[in-house]
Order: sequence, then structure tokens, then C-alpha cells
Amino acid sequence: MNTHFRPVQSEHPVRDHLGDSTTARPLTTTTAIHTEPLPYGFIALFQTIETLRVPDRSFIIQFVAPHPGAGTSTVAAGFAIAAAQSYRRPVLLIDAGAAYAAGPLEPVPTDTAYLMKSTLRPRAEPFIDPAETSLENRLADLRRHYHAIVIDCPALGRSAEAVTIARHCDGTALIAAAARSSAREMLAARDAITQVGGQILGAVFNRERSYRPRWLGGQG
Repeated sequence: MNTHFRPVQSEHPVRDHLGDSTTARPLTTTTAIHTEPLPYGFIALFQTIETLRVPDRSFIIQFVAPHPGAGTSTVAAGFAIAAAQSYRRPVLLIDAGAAYAAGPLEPVPTDTAYLMKSTLRPRAEPFIDPAETSLENRLADLRRHYHAIVIDCPALGRSAEAVTIARHCDGTALIAAAARSSAREMLAARDAITQVGGQILGAVFNRERSYRPRWLGGQG
């Protein structure tokens, strides 16, 4: 896995619902606790994003691309594994690839210690109200149980729900396929998210998408 993360220049760390503005110190590679092989690109991505957030507070991060095929699920899973191995505290990876869900989230264990995964289950009726607060309430409840919540979202060009989810997160990382994603697509994605109150952390330029953990059907 080979990624490059370009943060958005900002004087502020990731939003914190309690208003603390302290910036976290970056982790070093010796801080990570590995329970399965993990490409260094994911560790470096985690360490970079770690410097942007408020320390010792639970946080929610969204990974989303402007178009399908950018490797969003691979990057989100790799980040979640790195977070679980480094924090050694509960981390939840949510697959939001299904339609916007009204039902409960049911986390299940993975092969990685401290990491749980869950899926947003499809609603019976079409997504209608982008201002509804049910997801916000559920995420607020999950904050009490997980140190980090990682949301793997479908591409913005395929799902209007991804923009709505952004407003309930502390930050969004945009995924760009290095050889495919255009500057116009990335800027349009940035604008769509910031217009609803989302906060862009930066862009992940994904050059390889071959790594998948065992619990996602890969070799680990």
C-alpha cells in the first residue's frame, strides 16, 4: 500500500465537541502495536491524521472518494487497523456502502484486536430528509464506547448520503486514485462537503489498492 496524505492547511485541529483546541503530538513507528502485518503506508497515514485531531477524545472520521474505484474501503480499513493497533482501545469501522440506514448498528469482532466492524443497513423507504438527526444521535452514542469511529462511505458521485454523513463527522479524508482522479473532481467533492458544514482534513493519493486485511477477504 502506497499512499500520500496532503492535509488541508488549517490552524485548527479536528473539531471536538467539547471545545478543546489542543493539537496532538504525532506518533512514531515504534508506538504502533502490530497484531498482523500492515503496510507502512497505513501507519504513516494514521500518524499524519493523528497530528490533526484533539488528543484523548473520541473522534469520527469519514473516508470518501469523488468517484468509485479509488480504493476507499481499502484505505479506511487500513486506517482503522492502524488505529486499533496503536491505541489498543476500541475502534469501530462502519461500512456505509449500503443505503442510508434507520436500523441499529450491530458491531461484530474482526481478526484485529480492539477493532469492531458494522454496516449501515438499508432503509425500507428512500433517503428523503438530509437534515434528519437519527444518524447523528447514533454516532453520539457510539462515541461513548469507541475511541475512534471510521466511516467507509460510497463515492460522492454515487450516493447523496455521503455528504450528509460528513456533517456528523469530526473530519473527512478525500480519497483520490492517483492516476484517475482529476483536480476538478476533488475540488467539487471538497466544496460539496464543506457546504454542509463538513471539515476536510486532506486528500489521500492512493497509488496501490492491492492490500486487504484477512477479514475483508484478503491475504492480510
